[in-house]
Amino acid sequence: MNRKLITYRDVVEGYVNSVTNAILEDHGSYPVAMEDEEGPFTRFIKIPSPQRCGTETQKQDYARMKAKEIVDDMKEWNPHLDYDTITHNL
Repeated sequence: MNRKLITYRDVVEGYVNSVTNAILEDHGSYPVAMEDEEGPFTRFIKIPSPQRCGTETQKQDYARMKAKEIVDDMKEWNPHLDYDTITHNL
């Protein structure tokens, strides 16, 4: 794999891990730092509650699955998950 793709995948994986932890810790929302023409702001993404039943592996798999769905949705509007933005200076 090339360096740009590895860097992009690392960034996406970091978001997935962070959202997974927020789900497992039952935070209810996940903050995303954003910026527009008016300046910086924080967007809060609603996240699901953690799975209450099942093995620890099942609970972690559920949280990771949901986190991947959330991060995939975030790619549509979050410039921090834009391939061209991340790899521009590499």
